Amino acid sequence: MKKLFLLTVIVVTAQFAFGTDAPVASTSAMTSFNKDFYNASSAQWQHSEAYDKVDFFLDTQFLNAYYAPDGDLLAVTRNIVSEQLPLKLLMELKKNYSGYWISDLFEVVNGTDDDYYVTLENADEQIILKAKASKSWKLYKKVVKI
Repeated sequence: MKKLFLLTVIVVTAQFAFGTDAPVASTSAMTSFNKDFYNASSAQWQHSEAYDKVDFFLDTQFLNAYYAPDGDLLAVTRNIVSEQLPLKLLMELKKNYSGYWISDLFEVVNGTDDDYYVTLENADEQIILKAKASKSWKLYKKVVKI
């Protein structure tokens, strides 16, 4: 009897201590996601006041989708390799940034145009460039390494 009582106390205490009363995501975002990506697997949600983010797999591709609280799809991102860049952007990187290596590269699709962000590094600095699919790279951020 004491063991059953103790077990009940532990379970109730754990629910209060570790339970999540905060929503994982808005119902509208989850409904939209299930319609937009009905073949998705391994969905993991993160909620904030501004948006809901879901990390998931679509076939073998890892993607991130961002939804407004009302369920509108804001953007979808995916990590890519340099060969997946539009040819113009790839050639510009090779020509103008040959002394750097790529430490991060991802594509953002937001319904109007594809944006690309690349983080380039060398021993002295880290730079982040942004480009529209049909445009050239523009400096987004520069950090000098110490």
